[in-house]
Amino acid sequence: MVAMELWRLSGRSEYLEQAQLAWFNALGHGQRANGGFGCDNCPGADGEDDLFFKTEESHWCCSMRGAEGLARMTQFCAVRSGDTLCLPFGLPGSYASGPHRFEIESGYPRVARWTFLNRGPDRLRISLYLPSWVDDIPGRDSNGWLAIDLAPGSTHLVEGSLSKRSRPVLPSSLRLRPEAEGRHVHMEGPLILGQSGERWEPIAFDYQRGDLNKANSGKRILHTT
Repeated sequence: MVAMELWRLSGRSEYLEQAQLAWFNALGHGQRANGGFGCDNCPGADGEDDLFFKTEESHWCCSMRGAEGLARMTQFCAVRSGDTLCLPFGLPGSYASGPHRFEIESGYPRVARWTFLNRGPDRLRISLYLPSWVDDIPGRDSNGWLAIDLAPGSTHLVEGSLSKRSRPVLPSSLRLRPEAEGRHVHMEGPLILGQSGERWEPIAFDYQRGDLNKANSGKRILHTT
């Protein structure tokens, strides 16, 4: 919510990257199987390398804030700027704005691929935001926006790749746990990856696992290599 308001007021695209990280990781992992939200531990600062639930649901706080986050996310799925519809997240679905009707098919954030279909009677101008971890897509401007012009009934494919990288533990966490220095998280695109045995998977994609409500869940996200 804060990141999107900062982007709306400043136009600085780095806030959109923060919003995508929050949406695909924090909100995705924080939502519980019953639709509510709960508290997790804080790997790095809390002294653990695994990620797990601290509460099954915190209805007095997290569920309310999580619901507000979902609602605000809906508001920012498409933002009109003049005669252009800006798409900060490029989420799949059916969209409508005035006379415009269009659909997006996408596997993002697992793959960098979007197909746009203009189902309205008028020409449609779209601007798709592509974060820094989306590669091999030419034509975006210096702020990461890709302009797309669709005639009525036409389709347009955007396809690239997602970078794999590591991010170090934040300095603020090191003040509480100096021994975490040198640890980092592995990422693919916007997704933080957790290691469960030999499997690597996004932390937000298995929130229904019953064993995540205890310490030492085996979902390791801090690594030294």
